[in-house]
Amino acid sequence: MGCLTFYGSTKLGTKYWNDYCQKWYDLSLTEDELEESYQYYQDHATDPLASNPDFNSTTDNMTTPLAINGSQALLYRESYQVFLGNYDHSIYYGVGAVSYWFFIFLLAGVANWGFVLLPGLKNFFNGRVSRAWRRYITVPALWSRKRQTQQDFLGGFLSYLVPSRMESLILIVFFWLVFAMLIVEIRYLPNDPLFTAKKEAITRYVADRTGIVATMTVPLLILFGGRNNILQWLTRWSFASFITYHRWIARLMVAMAFVHSICFTALYVMDGIYFEEMAETYVVWGIVATTCGALICFQGLLFLRRAYYETFLVIHIVLAVFFVVGLWQHISLLNYPQLVYPIFAVWGVDRLVRVIRLFWFGFPLAKVELIADDAVKVTVPKPNHWTSIPGGHAWLHFALGWYFWQSHPFTFVEVEEKEGNCIVFYCKVKNGVTKKIGKKLANVPGRTIFMRVGVEGPYGEKSPVSRHSSVTYIAGGNGIPGIFAEALHLGRDVAKRSIQNQKVKLVWILREAKSLSWFIDELKLMLSLPVETTIYITRPDMQDGIEELQSALHKDSMEKVPHSISSSKSVHSADKDEEKELKVKVETEGIEIMEHIRLALPHVEIFEGRPDLSQLIHKDVEEATSSAAFVTCGHPAMVDDVKYTVLRAMDKTEKRIDFYDQLQVWA
Repeated sequence: MGCLTFYGSTKLGTKYWNDYCQKWYDLSLTEDELEESYQYYQDHATDPLASNPDFNSTTDNMTTPLAINGSQALLYRESYQVFLGNYDHSIYYGVGAVSYWFFIFLLAGVANWGFVLLPGLKNFFNGRVSRAWRRYITVPALWSRKRQTQQDFLGGFLSYLVPSRMESLILIVFFWLVFAMLIVEIRYLPNDPLFTAKKEAITRYVADRTGIVATMTVPLLILFGGRNNILQWLTRWSFASFITYHRWIARLMVAMAFVHSICFTALYVMDGIYFEEMAETYVVWGIVATTCGALICFQGLLFLRRAYYETFLVIHIVLAVFFVVGLWQHISLLNYPQLVYPIFAVWGVDRLVRVIRLFWFGFPLAKVELIADDAVKVTVPKPNHWTSIPGGHAWLHFALGWYFWQSHPFTFVEVEEKEGNCIVFYCKVKNGVTKKIGKKLANVPGRTIFMRVGVEGPYGEKSPVSRHSSVTYIAGGNGIPGIFAEALHLGRDVAKRSIQNQKVKLVWILREAKSLSWFIDELKLMLSLPVETTIYITRPDMQDGIEELQSALHKDSMEKVPHSISSSKSVHSADKDEEKELKVKVETEGIEIMEHIRLALPHVEIFEGRPDLSQLIHKDVEEATSSAAFVTCGHPAMVDDVKYTVLRAMDKTEKRIDFYDQLQVWA
């Protein structure tokens, strides 16, 4: 009643006390009873110390209500406003941290979808500011020309990938925003009755703030790291970009959790209750969550991910589960379970959609072949209701024991087979499941088996280049499937729309000729399309594993008799005897294999040696009437070289130039 008297009796105040008595003491009070108590306090409340300085509250009895000291009540009120208000502010700032990202996503979605829905906007936004924005912000890496190439530090133990300047700018702003949110309105109230020392008060406020804000960023981690992230569709950003944000937000979140833990540890030491509090269940689970978060950051180092990816993946998932469970137990015991609900929701939806996608595609019997000793070709019958994305990727599950629970992303090409439409995956034999399948295929006749597979996808988006006057696709090595799928799709679109002034080019850079053996049938699809296809074989002298290519070429030569061959070194067959002589040459080791490749692919220009990327790109820019686009995927060093050359070309023309990196580096 003293507080009601001091601050003024209000309906809200009386309702609060009525609810308070009902909740904690199971006592219902009427408004009349509260009003009577209020009036009694006003009439009889006294301060015993004012009339008796020797009054002892433990031994002396009071027969009247204790009068509230006005100044002391104000001090307590302000102290609780600071203490409890910090919880409110922490929630607000946590919402603000999450809202920052959705603001960024909104801007990205408007910009990128604007160019997709209104392709003409690209040429409109091609002034000095727009060109500078692409040249210096959106395309280049943060501080070097190497964006996709692994950078090594401390002898390679600390390896890293340099984010783009755009990604770095978004992250830097976010980091400073969060830092400001962690310190704003953190203040000490002089003569605070709740905390005896300023250090104790500030430590508690920082502990609460960092813990709450850190917890509210966790749903972002789950969302950004998930495959079924609707934000990828909204922003048209690559999965690799979201993984970059996922890792850096995780590091920031763990840093905040670490500060949260250190602050509470210091408080327990100050209050002399360290051992008692450390034995509390909620503290133990908090330690579990923080420790798992720190271990995830360590075992997620690029060196460890690439050296032991399968092990990394299992440990990563196990630690993530214990992190979320630990967080749930920690804050549920503190009556904050609502902060974890979004985490379970995001994670649950991602897993559910993955399962739905798998069953939506089905588990067909796929043809699995070992080609050129280093590649596995997987031909999967495609259901009619499943729509592929040119340049997209899907996660492939092999029905090979426990390996089925693993999945790996591969780009694919949609082709027509006798049995119907199929999607074809081309998997480089590395470690893990591809190595096991490669060994299995090497020991069976024909190096071909049929195996049930699961396909989860498709994911990704094709590059928005349909309205550029010149489009050049550049693939390196195993980067050809996605690039080829995009070029094939655009080539068919150009042929269908009878576009005369749009040039489409496909450049494939190979190390060895034998790699053609697993893609030669696909290259034939370009024969009737307006796509200028060029292949560079940088080591034509390497004959290891060439027998399979010879077999494929011999089979092809038996099916047709060429009339003309267009290449850098043309070969013309005058009669059947000369053709038979060429076939005999093909079956011997030597440079003749190059001539037979040209025979099988008359619509493809084939060069021996490395291409001059600078000359190639600048030539395409010069030939473009109004705009040029370059889409690339392949070895990271090659992709970085193409990007750097395109960036330099932007400075030398007023034409619209765009660069699209389809290399997905997230492991």
